[in-house]
Amino acid sequence: MVSTLFQPGNTKILGVLLLVGCSGNHGAADKPFRVADLERFHRPGVYDTYRKSHNVWLVSNGRMLVALWANCPSDEAGTVYDPGTAQFRCPRDASRFGSQGLNRGTSRANRPLERCKIEPIRGEEDGAVIAIRINPARRYRQDRNEWSQRYSLHPFDGG
Repeated sequence: MVSTLFQPGNTKILGVLLLVGCSGNHGAADKPFRVADLERFHRPGVYDTYRKSHNVWLVSNGRMLVALWANCPSDEAGTVYDPGTAQFRCPRDASRFGSQGLNRGTSRANRPLERCKIEPIRGEEDGAVIAIRINPARRYRQDRNEWSQRYSLHPFDGG
């Protein structure tokens, strides 16, 4: 069956395969989502908790949390994380990015991974941050100096 998929005249099946093969994990991936239990992200690391459901990597350095859009900026392929090298890698063009999303080495990607908007959700009683809302549809680019904008990260000092 596999050998017949790429024969002329089978464009409908090929089109479906290309769509599934693309990392355009949109739909649920573009919708804002809530993250509670922020204490678990105070430990430095890369978290894949929302990678499959929302196409977002959560990255903590212990002082702040960023939500990185998981697609490579050069070709929109989904990135994979290698904990051994602490790098994200694009399986399609081999672009590499450090754990904070910055480019590593020479690659096709001419800019870092994008950050997703993070907004604090505050409790009614004391105004303390009780959760965050991540919006993957609103992204910040480092090459446009947007990483310094307020909602491109969540500081753990209360935000």
